[in-house]
Amino acid sequence: MYEPTLIEWNLHVLMLNQSMIGAVSHNFRMVSLKWNNEGWLVEFVFAEKSDEDEEEAFEISDQMSVFLMDVHDQISNEAKTKIRTNIVYSKELLFVKNRDHERVVFKRKSAK
Repeated sequence: MYEPTLIEWNLHVLMLNQSMIGAVSHNFRMVSLKWNNEGWLVEFVFAEKSDEDEEEAFEISDQMSVFLMDVHDQISNEAKTKIRTNIVYSKELLFVKNRDHERVVFKRKSAK
């Protein structure tokens, strides 16, 4: 299995971060970037179901893909995969399960 380089991780995290500017609502709990056999996955965790936030999540992933075109010469062919989007609804405590293959890009501060 291919492992993205640190530069590839950093470029993908940066472009995801840029894509999220102005798009995060109060319903966003966490956004993470994952790598697996199928390529990149952007996972959004929302507190409640919201069609507007779901649409925003897909727009963020699409925008990230557009931004990555500007740095395509710095990314290996293996890391140039379609960016998939996954949406989860949860009010439970959030944990990162696989630190080697996941980067948390946004996490809302929990209420005490």
